[in-house]
Amino acid sequence: MQKVENITTHTLSNPSVSKSHYPFVDWIRFVAMFSIVYEHSLVAPEGKPDMVHFNSFTAMTQLQQEAFLWISQPLKFGTICFFTISGFLLGKQLKSTQQAFAYYKKRLAVVGIPFLIAFLLFYFKSIGYGIIVGRFGSFIESLPKLVDQFWQLLFTTSYWFIFVFLLSLALMLSGWRYLGLRTITILSFFATLFYAVNVYTNWIEPRHTFAFPAFIFYICLGVWLSRHDHYIKWVQSFSIGWLGLFLAVIFLVAAIESVLLWQLNSIDPRNTLRISNQVFSLVVFLCLLRANFLHKLPFVNPRAESFGIYLYHTFFVSFITKSVTLIPALAFLGYQPQYTGWEMAGTSILRFVLVYVSTLLFVKLVNQTRLRWILGNHSG
Repeated sequence: MQKVENITTHTLSNPSVSKSHYPFVDWIRFVAMFSIVYEHSLVAPEGKPDMVHFNSFTAMTQLQQEAFLWISQPLKFGTICFFTISGFLLGKQLKSTQQAFAYYKKRLAVVGIPFLIAFLLFYFKSIGYGIIVGRFGSFIESLPKLVDQFWQLLFTTSYWFIFVFLLSLALMLSGWRYLGLRTITILSFFATLFYAVNVYTNWIEPRHTFAFPAFIFYICLGVWLSRHDHYIKWVQSFSIGWLGLFLAVIFLVAAIESVLLWQLNSIDPRNTLRISNQVFSLVVFLCLLRANFLHKLPFVNPRAESFGIYLYHTFFVSFITKSVTLIPALAFLGYQPQYTGWEMAGTSILRFVLVYVSTLLFVKLVNQTRLRWILGNHSG
């Protein structure tokens, strides 16, 4: 059973202000980021330069679409795990709602500024590529396209997460202060249920990248766990065999629900807020509490590297995608219309390994320089 210690660490950025922390926090950081990079590395059709609203999923064959749903589901838990662990750390640090403004201001400095730098770099990189391929004309004529590109990159790439996290955190802290933690938790719980149903009904925009009210619940859940951390020891006493069996069952349910949504022509059949995927993510969270293997991976430092990997792995995904279109010898790393499900899985895994290793090495290199602050690391 893991020993539970005190914690004074930060949420998504990782300055080593204190050496004391809960051992499982870094493990969950590592696995959750692993899952997020995997999902963004999956092989899919690439649209033409002028196709800003291109939907790669619908460009696949029907057999490939179904295979894609099964390939992506095993690691479809990173977002909820991150929101939950962030809430846990928030609960350990914020002892009074009177400290909320100072806490949030610090989050903006340590998390928001590095995020803004990375996002703007990616945005201007995309604009530069658009200029090279002739997508943009004069500034006045291109202004609507520039605004649309900004919006699309913010909400259809991995960068949506920090924007939604900071917005959710602001609303949660405000609600905690003026309504109380119990009230904001109950309200946000019903928001998650609403979005789980909305995946089917489309009452409002169904994609999870816009669903900030729902993610507030997982911040609240993490805060609750921080105030009742004796449950961590209780979870760590669970049979790993029974937990594994439950995880396998709920994985199948989650995969089947995504296939069902696909058959119903859902806009987003892989939506993170599908009710089965919410349960799946929480079961994974419990499994990560129960079994921590981070000590077997001495070459990674999640506290100093996870945020940087999140910020810059999209650059490496984009680099591989563009290289495939420019270099015929690398065609095997890109989407092919004739791919079977197994070939898509193999190609996706290979792309993931290349993206993750490249980003990890890049982050380790930057962390050795004075520029480590762009990764959220301010300590020496």
